Amino acid sequence: STLLNMLGALDRPTSGQVLIEGQDLNVVKDLDRFRARTVGFIFQMHNLIPTLTVGENVALPMQLVGIDDRQIDTRIAWLLAQVGLPHKEARFPETLSGGEQQRVALARALVKRPEILFADEPTGNLDSEAEAEVMKVLMNLNRQGKTIIFVTHSNEIASRADNIVYVHDGQVQLPEYKKAS
Repeated sequence: STLLNMLGALDRPTSGQVLIEGQDLNVVKDLDRFRARTVGFIFQMHNLIPTLTVGENVALPMQLVGIDDRQIDTRIAWLLAQVGLPHKEARFPETLSGGEQQRVALARALVKRPEILFADEPTGNLDSEAEAEVMKVLMNLNRQGKTIIFVTHSNEIASRADNIVYVHDGQVQLPEYKKAS
């Protein structure tokens, strides 16, 4: 999670560099603007605002950067359909299952069309059915060309990735590949 937070410009490293799209995040002057234009986040605990409806939760990042309401409404409807939750804009998070809440969080992360999607244990608190639903959406996005970097403790979930990087005791470890004989 710490590595993901550094890659997504939520935390700064105490040493070294984080380069995203050729930009050293240590020297980017406006990290909020960088995050708003470049990355989307899905957190393990959804981080949905309980007093806002599903639509309002998804709309919030666009409202913060001044996108007009008509564009927001169109984008929300399209995104909720993409994550399998059409017509749930008026519902509140507490009325949804954990998997549905995570898909709302996914829609919110995608609302501004980020170049990179960071997912911190996106299936960690879900039952197997909800996990499958969330992974289906993530895998479809990846097949469409979206870069997704996710943290998981599940070897089964990790096995679906094109590339796997292990972190053990704070050290990045690349897997050993066996050469074909």
